[in-house]
Amino acid sequence: MDIAEIRRENMLVLIDGFKTQAKFADAISTPASYISQLKKGVKTSGARVTMGNDIARQIETALNLPYGWMDVQHNSSPAQINNNTYNNHGNQVNNSHISSSLNQSLACCDKGMADLVELQFYPTANFNEQKQTLFLSKQILSVPATFATVAIDNLMQPVIRQKSLVAVSKLQEGDLIYPNKIYVLNMGGLLICRYLERLTGSRMRVYSEYDKTGVTLTQDEFTQEYQIMGSVVWLSSFME
Repeated sequence: MDIAEIRRENMLVLIDGFKTQAKFADAISTPASYISQLKKGVKTSGARVTMGNDIARQIETALNLPYGWMDVQHNSSPAQINNNTYNNHGNQVNNSHISSSLNQSLACCDKGMADLVELQFYPTANFNEQKQTLFLSKQILSVPATFATVAIDNLMQPVIRQKSLVAVSKLQEGDLIYPNKIYVLNMGGLLICRYLERLTGSRMRVYSEYDKTGVTLTQDEFTQEYQIMGSVVWLSSFME
């Protein structure tokens, strides 16, 4: 299957998520007549028409899809976008999904809400600031998530790429800290993803893929610099 047909099939999946084809066209600011041509693959004159890079990127931008999503085959329902996802140990997990509902342009989708979990998205540790809502499939969340954020740096690559969307489960009192498990930390108002390891003598090691040695802090030093917001229970491919 060539890229033109892949893009066409992905567009059909997205169209099915809207009540009408016209509403899909409105959401991506494209004439409905042109969408009909792309859907059929031919112009009224009979000439073949395919989706170029410009319209593919326009759809991704308008619907808040990851860059390049239109160019890859997916096995997804209209409200669930297939991403290359990884578990908390960095192993790839196939057939995971993330909703495209970060953008309000999909508010008119018939989402099938019964199998989706609503999460609040916070770009920083200021939970009082304006937030967005997104939806994740219940099938991909083995542990209930509390909120979602985005990886702001590249220090956890290749396990977590910069701009990856991550779902976070808040720690409960008494929860243990496990080495090689990814945690989201509040560092001066920024939300960062790091590994943690609790050491003897009430010390904590904070490390990353880039710096496996990391820093070892006393408990007081750690609490002055960081606040543990929770553990990563799901992450997507990167977002543009």
